[in-house]
Amino acid sequence: MREAFSTYVLLGTANGDTQRMTFGQTVTTGTVPTGWGYYLSKVATMPTPQLFVVPNLVKNNLESLELMGKLYKEKK
Repeated sequence: MREAFSTYVLLGTANGDTQRMTFGQTVTTGTVPTGWGYYLSKVATMPTPQLFVVPNLVKNNLESLELMGKLYKEKK
């Protein structure tokens, strides 16, 4: 089943075994911190998982849908 996906995403805490199950390799030693993650897309230009950080919207007072709508409109 895993081979059917073209993009893999690993969020939250994950030990080396979980990383190997997801990506076929260990991405980092230890665990993936909460709010961080790795993704891998099956394209030739991305041979290794890439790190990304998910911002904490509540902690930074950005959870309001109205604010998100304003930010989206400003981006256009």
